[in-house]
Amino acid sequence: MRHYLFIIAAAMLTTGCGTISNTPAQDLAYERVEKCRGVSNNVIFQRIESDGRVWVEMRNGTAGYDEWRQCMDKAARDQAANGGKR
Repeated sequence: MRHYLFIIAAAMLTTGCGTISNTPAQDLAYERVEKCRGVSNNVIFQRIESDGRVWVEMRNGTAGYDEWRQCMDKAARDQAANGGKR
């Protein structure tokens, strides 16, 4: 009986993970990150929080961060001017 309960629980977890989607804020943040991906090799994308906050890791100090931040700010302004639509 335990074996069957384990299989059912595993199936529910697997199914549940497949149905989780991004928040609208995450979708917009992913779009901004993608637009600014090639700006600096020193800014390494880590993750995006559900509220759209982007986490990055820096390599070689802060070289390239200002350019990347400017790109992200411009992408956010473009999204806002577009009504938050892609």
